[in-house]
Amino acid sequence: MSRLRPVVPEITFKAIAGLLEYQGLDDLYRIYAVCQRDGTDLKLAYIPKTFTEPERTDFDRVYMQKLYDFGFVDAKAGYHWAKQPPMLVGQEATPVKTQ
Repeated sequence: MSRLRPVVPEITFKAIAGLLEYQGLDDLYRIYAVCQRDGTDLKLAYIPKTFTEPERTDFDRVYMQKLYDFGFVDAKAGYHWAKQPPMLVGQEATPVKTQ
């Protein structure tokens, strides 16, 4: 049993991170469903696959600055709002985090 103890916090952290990620996706789909039900327009902004800068650590300042710059340029050029969640149109919302 003692050999497993160091792994427990890591497993717990990954489980909580996964739960939060999927809870956020659930919220997005719920909002989308309410918009469809009520006949209102969803206007969604998300990080597209074309943003390929890897996030190396949590709160990576270089990554966050590049993300801000990417969004600023996109908005200045006339950002086109997504009308449905990216997963419904075959796109991934965020780049994969590397460690």
